[in-house]
Amino acid sequence: MEIRLIWIGKTRDPHVSALLEKFVSRIRKFNRLSILEIEEKKGKRRESVILSDEGDQLVARTSEKSFIVVLDREGEVLTSEEFAAHLNKWLMLPKKTIDLIVGSFPGIHEKVKEKADFKFSFSRLTFSHELSRLLLAEQIYRAFTICKGLPYHK
Repeated sequence: MEIRLIWIGKTRDPHVSALLEKFVSRIRKFNRLSILEIEEKKGKRRESVILSDEGDQLVARTSEKSFIVVLDREGEVLTSEEFAAHLNKWLMLPKKTIDLIVGSFPGIHEKVKEKADFKFSFSRLTFSHELSRLLLAEQIYRAFTICKGLPYHK
């Protein structure tokens, strides 16, 4: 099964981008992984309109063959071990992909949350969407090392 990281906009900070690529390359040693970057909507439109447009694009990138996981501040807060157990279980599902979705600065539209099979949060703190991408990649890598019994986790 392929893991797909789906998010709005590009990772612009070169330091974050370099660290993100480091973890992406490490994850690819364990599993197929792709990144789908959806164009960030800008302009003078209201935030709710932008959020709705982005939601449409995010929903369009998923399918019935996807297990959809949304990073959401209202989602379940997990330990690294719990996330690893969930990821391990999701990889065994008869789906084609695991789609892990990170929203943009206004968040994620309800239409995406409604389609999600699972919602989780890193914490009740708010992180930039670029930092959230990096944290997600690091936690996916950590999850694989936990499941494989490798020393990175400790």
